[in-house]
Amino acid sequence: GEELKYCGVTISEVFAQELGVGGVLSLLWFRRQLPRACTKFIEMILQVTADHGPAVSGAHNTIVTARAGKDLVSALCSGLLTIGPRFGGA
Repeated sequence: GEELKYCGVTISEVFAQELGVGGVLSLLWFRRQLPRACTKFIEMILQVTADHGPAVSGAHNTIVTARAGKDLVSALCSGLLTIGPRFGGA
């Protein structure tokens, strides 16, 4: 059969170009190859999420608050104030 393609890019090319998970997601979700900085950012988001897990409210809220443009103290307070029994024991 025909070789698997992601948005016209063969799986062989994906491995040869070392696109990684970020590159594959850019092809699948955005239907084009995003710049390397974008694919590295996608991979960073996955790593942070995998490291902290989806149920860790403090880490998530700190990141969201910081990305919303709030200052460091506000971002840290947002995270600290949402630590609860499901935080993960960190």
